[in-house]
Amino acid sequence: MSAPRNAFLQVLYSVFLGLMLVAFVGVGVNTFYPGPPIPSMDGQAVQDAYQRSQAVWALNTSIILVVCATVIMVLSLVRSDRLPVLSNGILLGGVFTMVYSVIMTLQGRQSGLRFAVVGVALLVTLLVGYLFFVRGRQRRAAVEEGAVEGAVAGGAPSGVLEARLAALEHRFEAMGAAWRDDRPGPA
Repeated sequence: MSAPRNAFLQVLYSVFLGLMLVAFVGVGVNTFYPGPPIPSMDGQAVQDAYQRSQAVWALNTSIILVVCATVIMVLSLVRSDRLPVLSNGILLGGVFTMVYSVIMTLQGRQSGLRFAVVGVALLVTLLVGYLFFVRGRQRRAAVEEGAVEGAVAGGAPSGVLEARLAALEHRFEAMGAAWRDDRPGPA
């Protein structure tokens, strides 16, 4: 399998995993915390009571979803350096769940609580983004810098540098094989 096709399948898998996670959370929340039953009778008082209970349910559901999204997003940070495809899919699941939470929040009526839920969703998203992208990149750069300094100072490549070089050689070999397979042959 060529490298570009493999990368496309990895992205596709990550998106699908994210969608499956949000579906799992959504079905789970609706299974264990179902919405209020739709009234079978007509009448303004019955409809008003239903609307109030629906708004409370939507707000409570959005809070539950924010908690679930936060847990999912934090889980995506675990072993993200070693399992990037799974980590990306789990992160997408957390993001999709957060979007679902915001949609549920907008269905509620309490504007102060709605604002608080959306604010928490924003803070969690910013924090996870920082931890995943900024801090993770800084940590990888520090490890790479330490490996290069250790290789230069010690005169021999460190284990980290050797592993990175082996991975790079493997990528070049895969690219060469893909290039040879894609070249048109003699007519």
